[in-house]
This record gives sequence, structure tokens and C-alpha cells, in this order.
Amino acid sequence: MSLTNGDLREMATFKDSEANVSSAHDESGIVKEPDSVLKDISLDGRESFTCVEEANPIPAEEGKLTWSLILAVLALVIGSSFQVGYHIGCINSSKNTSFERHLLSIILNDSMQPALGFGQFRWEFSILTDGASIVSAFPFGAIFGSLFAATLADTYGRKTTLFFNNIPAAIAGSLMIFAYPFKLWYLLLIGRLIIGVNAGVSSGVISTFLTELAPDNLRGMLGSCNQLFLTIAILFSNVLSFKVIFGSETRWQYIFGLTFFPVIAQLVLLKFCPESPRYTLVFEGDEAKAEKDLIALRGKSDVRSEIEAIKREVTERENEPQITFSTLFNRELRWATFIAIFLMFMQQMTGINAAIYYSNDIFGSTGLVADQVVAATCAMMLANVLMTFASTSLVDHPRFGRRSLLLTGMLGMFFTSIAIVIALVLIDKKNYVTESRVGAVIFMVLFVIAFATGPGLFLSGQENWF
Repeated sequence: MSLTNGDLREMATFKDSEANVSSAHDESGIVKEPDSVLKDISLDGRESFTCVEEANPIPAEEGKLTWSLILAVLALVIGSSFQVGYHIGCINSSKNTSFERHLLSIILNDSMQPALGFGQFRWEFSILTDGASIVSAFPFGAIFGSLFAATLADTYGRKTTLFFNNIPAAIAGSLMIFAYPFKLWYLLLIGRLIIGVNAGVSSGVISTFLTELAPDNLRGMLGSCNQLFLTIAILFSNVLSFKVIFGSETRWQYIFGLTFFPVIAQLVLLKFCPESPRYTLVFEGDEAKAEKDLIALRGKSDVRSEIEAIKREVTERENEPQITFSTLFNRELRWATFIAIFLMFMQQMTGINAAIYYSNDIFGSTGLVADQVVAATCAMMLANVLMTFASTSLVDHPRFGRRSLLLTGMLGMFFTSIAIVIALVLIDKKNYVTESRVGAVIFMVLFVIAFATGPGLFLSGQENWF
């Protein structure tokens, strides 16, 4: 079994008297360390042993935050993560009485209603079906975007892909702004679909890009910035729905106009963001440029060890059998593939999207009105941001790590989701109404906090820590 850098990080070094490794003693009686024996915990549960010669190994130098690295991360998270989060939250922000009233006027105005012959039923059915289509167009577009993300990133580069990914974002923003003035509701639908494609590409590229830019010891923290800025954007979009800002009957459409803010920000900041040194070295074969970018990112002149590490990993992978889709399901990788798919599926099935997209409706069903609903949603999103920020610092902590945070968050979501259902049922049955309303709001906030603790910071796909 060949060893890559990733394999070595997943191995545990230990002394084993049964491994037939002899220890030499010097004259002072001090036991010298034997050759390192590495225990490879394979993904199918088997163990194998490999001896690696190491004479007085030099500990790896920890990376640090440099201005070049900070600007690069900001270019990615403001232009991509923020954009995705904003359009997750903005449709919920605009889904208030003003939005629904004006969306009705766009979908089916008074002059059209009698001609259709469906009366009030058709009127109400339109807002349910067409309104739901507008909401669901975003994730539907993201499916298509994510299918092409890896191919685009490997063919044209991570930086170039994100740069041109702003074109569909600008088109989508324009369509959504003009939907209301021109009374064409399908412009809003098409705009949501296109911005979904943008989100799918961004989500597929940015995680890999952040991982490749970050030094090993900061990989967890910088990788979590993707989720952190996504939650900040959701909070920001909900703050805009207060009546004094864009929550009025005449200003709600301007919420979609802020699509251009992350577009412009990323186009400017990408000038200061180097291409992934790994991509430059592996796909373009330009070692000089990769070394130059690494020097800027790491803030030191000697980066040969990292360059050589990338080259060794590439060489080892070239010597391995060609990996195809069917390879993911062979004996060695079957369990790992199942875990990766299951965890990603689990993350989506937790119900967090319902909480984000329809929190205004949920809080409205508890009896809150107008700005009270907006305030409750903003409180929930603020808790999401704060917990995500806290988890970002815990994800690399030796006492916590990915697995512990994930399990803790899932357990919390399990109990709080049950509590939310009980509270809403009691409200519907008009039992303990006041207490149930307060409880529903509290448990919704706790539900989102639990998500931010673990499932929201899921990094397994990039780090293969399982």
C-alpha cells in the first residue's frame, strides 16, 4: 500500500513489542527510539504496518495567516460563500405579506382572474405553486452547477472558474430586479434558477480552493470560513426585510439587487488572489509560478518542502491504478464512499433548509406578526453566525475535532426538532398557547445552533478525515 501525505496524517505512530522491531541501547543505558512503526488504520477496518526510517525528524513548521492568504480567502468567501448564503436567505426575507401580495399581482392580476374562471381557488393556488417554484428553482439550478464544477475547476483553474462564474450571477440579479417593474413573474423564476447554477459552481469550487490555499494547521479553520460567511449572508439578508429597509410594499424587490455587491467585490479581490499552487503545479506543470504563489501565501522564501510534497503525492498517484466511478465501490473504498454520501445526504435531510427558507412562516404560525417575525428570524440567524464562528475555532481543537462536533450537533437537532413539533401542535390545539409560542421560538434557535455546531461545518469531502 503506497503512502501519500494524506495517508500519513491518518496514521498513528506507536511502539509495538510484537512488531519484531529491536531497540538499541547506548552506553548510558538510554533506550534509542527504533524505526518508526506506523499503524495504518484502513477504511475497511483492517490494519497494516509500515516501517519508515526517520533519523531525528524535524517537526513540520506550522503555517500562519499572511496578508496574501487573508485577501485570497476574503475573495473567495465574500464573492462566493456570501453570494450563496444571501440567496438562500433573501427569498425568506421577501416572503412576507408585501412580497406575497405583490407576487400575486405579478402572477395573476385582477384583470386576468375572471377570464380564467377559477376564481379565488386559482388565485390562491397560483401563489402556492408558482411561489414554491420560485423558492425551489435555486436548489434545482445548484444541482446543474455542481455537476460541472469539478470539470471547470480542473480545466480552467479554480480562480478563472470563480471569476467567470460572476457572469450568471450578474444576469440573475438583473432578471430578478426587473421582474416586478415588468410584471413578469417568470423573470424571478429564471433569475433564481440561474443564481442557483452560480451557487452550485461556487460550492463545488470554493471548498477545494480554500483547502489548497491553506497550510495544514489552518485548513480546518479556513475551510470553515465558507460556512461562516454563508451564515453571515443569511443574517444580512434577513435584516434587510425590516420595514424601514426593504420590507415595504414598494422596496422589497431591491433585496435582489444586492446580488451585484459580492459580484463586484470578488472581481476586485480576485486580482490579489493567486491561483491554487497545487493546480498550477499539477495541471499546468508550472513549478516556478506555483513556488512564487506559495511564497506569497506562506510569507516565507523557502517553500521547497511543500512543493516537493505536492510532487511526491502526484508521482504516487500516477503510479496507482486509474480511479473510475466504479472504483469508489470496491472493497477498499466502499465503506468510505457510503459514509461520504450518507453524511452529505444527512446534512440536507436534517431540515435546516426548511428552517432557513420558511422561518418567517414558522414564526408567523406561532402568532408573531410583522417585524416580530423578522426579529425572531434575525435572532435565529445571529445565533447561527455566532455558533458557526465558535465552531470554526473548535474544529481544529484536539479535544473536539470534526467527529465530536458532528455527533453533538446531530443529537441536538434530533431533540430540538421534536420539541418544535410539539410546540406547534400545542399552538394549533390552543393548549398552553403563550408558553408554546415562546418555546417554539427558543427551540428553533437551538435547532439552528445545533446545526452550526457540527453538520454545518462538514468538511469530510475535502479532508477525508473519516
